[in-house]
Amino acid sequence: MIKFVANEVWAVDAEWISDVPTGRRVYDLGPEVTDLDVLHLMYREGGASEEEPRPYLKTVLCRVVSVAALIRHKDDNNGSVSHRLVSLPRYGAPAMNAHPPRAPFGQGAQPQWVKNQNCRGGTENRGFTLKGL
Repeated sequence: MIKFVANEVWAVDAEWISDVPTGRRVYDLGPEVTDLDVLHLMYREGGASEEEPRPYLKTVLCRVVSVAALIRHKDDNNGSVSHRLVSLPRYGAPAMNAHPPRAPFGQGAQPQWVKNQNCRGGTENRGFTLKGL
């Protein structure tokens, strides 16, 4: 049962992929090792099995490729409600690098957060999302 809805609510999701350059550094692999072999090693070290050949890797071995938020805002003056969909990178922009740009999602906002459950049962990291956005 919902007991309280703030004037600003953010539902956030981040998409992660395995990061080959990080795998090279973590496992001290040189350029002679192919990217595919690095990925195979990362999964094997991450607990790969026949039933689960691509297990969920620790986030330190991954990089974020996109962050999206659906923002609901209620105006105190007239009670109207608006919704915005924002994402990084912006549509058509190049992929995010290790340091995503900051975006003005409302300076000084104190939003209510809606946790997004990922397919492995965990939740997205709010701290990362705040820094990334």
